[in-house]
Amino acid sequence: MEKIIILDTNFLIANTGKINEIIPKLEKNNYHVYVPKMVQEEYINIQLRKIKELYKRIENIKSSNDFLNLKYENEQKVLEWNEKGYNKSFKEYFGDNVIEYKKDNILENVLARNRYKEPPFYDEPNSSDKGFKDTIIWLSIKEFINKYENKETFFYYITSDNGFVKYKNSLEKEIENKYFEIVDIKDVNKLYSKFSIEVPENKKEIEENVFDSIISEVNLDEAREKINNLMWDFNNYVNVDYYGNENIGNRYEIKKIISYNETEIFLNHIQKVLKDNFFRKTINPEHIFPIDCQVYSNGCEINLDTLRDIDRLYQKISKTEYKDSFIHFVMQKINENKVDDVAFINTEDDDLPF
Repeated sequence: MEKIIILDTNFLIANTGKINEIIPKLEKNNYHVYVPKMVQEEYINIQLRKIKELYKRIENIKSSNDFLNLKYENEQKVLEWNEKGYNKSFKEYFGDNVIEYKKDNILENVLARNRYKEPPFYDEPNSSDKGFKDTIIWLSIKEFINKYENKETFFYYITSDNGFVKYKNSLEKEIENKYFEIVDIKDVNKLYSKFSIEVPENKKEIEENVFDSIISEVNLDEAREKINNLMWDFNNYVNVDYYGNENIGNRYEIKKIISYNETEIFLNHIQKVLKDNFFRKTINPEHIFPIDCQVYSNGCEINLDTLRDIDRLYQKISKTEYKDSFIHFVMQKINENKVDDVAFINTEDDDLPF
């Protein structure tokens, strides 16, 4: 018996930042995970619209102050970079498990269902044409399942979209000679419960990273070495020239000293940055800091794994008496990338000089 799980857009959006953990866990329990091509396109479009909204806000801020000098990448270039990155990530996570839709006659087929308000179009008086993309998704899923050669296969479509959930019984009847279920789930833990997948008590797999294995205490010596290495990677990059010589450069520059409060905001904001950029492997430094910090990229992005490790260490240190010392150290390291020479705060008198 084969088991196939198909993910909808709303599930991907709700679990951004977790998909790279969810798919391996499902596959480990003998579930094959698929995504419709239209879902992939819809997810990417949603993320690109967020970027466009961000640029609108930046332009509004810029236009409200004639003396404000903002430096940022061209919007179209950033959109193209992100679209390419998202498509690459879908390929990495789903491989060939993408359910395509036939572009030939697709409009004709969708309009035919819309004419009689067949689900996932809303079959209600005076209802609009809402459900156009959902219908493309449904037609691609239906064709995929009905043509699937293995007759002893169970199919599950994970969605909380009302166009599917509301007409669950009607849509399920369209699948012939195979088990098919529309599962109204958005929360990943409910998904695991539905398919009897065991999850550790801390709700994540134990990783090899030494700091994830420390629960009650923090190894301060290892923490000191770790944050020094991480902040070096965060600040700097190495280029090798034609002759094999290594040249060290700064990934970014800042125009003003970053304060303790701004550093704390930056550290607390990392988890949201990781979730919002889940499909990316690297990120422009300007997108990590608040706009007021006046951070400008030198064209070398920061690895999101580095950012993730900084966050993991910060979450553990923040529960100890060394939180302030940690924030001061991160602040000092960031300020080393200021374009002018500045006097840095001396952390030698801290209880734990990182």
